[in-house]
Amino acid sequence: MSLSSEFLTITQLPEIHGIQIQWHADSIRMSEEDFRQAIMAEKAAIDAVKPRAILADTLNMRYTITPELQKWHNSIIAPSFRAAGTRKLAILVSQDLFVHVSIEQLIEDAIMNQENYINSLNEVTKYFSSREAALEWLKL
Repeated sequence: MSLSSEFLTITQLPEIHGIQIQWHADSIRMSEEDFRQAIMAEKAAIDAVKPRAILADTLNMRYTITPELQKWHNSIIAPSFRAAGTRKLAILVSQDLFVHVSIEQLIEDAIMNQENYINSLNEVTKYFSSREAALEWLKL
């Protein structure tokens, strides 16, 4: 399973029984509608693969997610995580401070607002600066 656009690439990673979502630098040109379409592609991949682990590579992401889009994202993605039985989410953090903060806020909002999913998302999400360290953690 592989899906690619100018903004992101989603690939299956059998070694972690999961998927990788890799954002591209071209994400700086995304519109709100482009972002929504990208998230719907993520949802479709999660629903199809039912990954135990997800590597979200935001190292090159240049799109800042507004608070409104963070809420929308969480309303779409969190139920798919739950239904898929996703156990771990490793996030390779963007070097862009605004993008980094928007991603952390997105996760914090999901933790605070997803009732039964609150504790599990908090316990299974870790931030990394190294792909190797993230993959090692996801394999455990």
